[in-house]
Amino acid sequence: MITWLIGFGQVFAQTNFTYDAAGNRLTKAVIGQAAVASLSGSQTVSSGQPASLTIALTGVPPWSLTVVGSSPIVFSGIATSPFICTVTPASSTTYTLSSVQNSCGPGTLSGTAYVAVLIGNCTVMFTVKDGLWSDPTVWSCNRVPISTDPVTLNHAVTIPINYVGTAQRVLYSSGARLLYGLGSLLRIGF
Repeated sequence: MITWLIGFGQVFAQTNFTYDAAGNRLTKAVIGQAAVASLSGSQTVSSGQPASLTIALTGVPPWSLTVVGSSPIVFSGIATSPFICTVTPASSTTYTLSSVQNSCGPGTLSGTAYVAVLIGNCTVMFTVKDGLWSDPTVWSCNRVPISTDPVTLNHAVTIPINYVGTAQRVLYSSGARLLYGLGSLLRIGF
């Protein structure tokens, strides 16, 4: 395989030798641009609801790619870009691309998409034990608070080092404490 670097992408020429009945060598060349895939689409969904991830593709179609979240999902024969991948994660999941290829071979990957899953219709969020703000088991809704959640602290809760916690508002019960790790922050009402 011969590779030329042209402009901002790579162009590949693949030469396969074949022979006719008389033994004469015939040359076939395939020229195209290598696949490039970029994943985006971070969002928040309710439990059981689908999320749409966007994958921008360049290079010569058709493309094949693998999206990885809790398990790999393989797609092939993709003819148009952008490609919309629908996922329904059971819990909050970060998605990445593990491979992309076209007729020129393996390509270049970039991007991630985080799908936050809101579990249940939790309208009252409070602490159920001492622990870290970032630990879902500390909270009555079994998830970390987001910016639209009013929360009540009933225990000692620590925001971990360099972590940014969020909540709509924070109420304190008697004896409750909020401790901050080095470089941590709590954003209220954002």
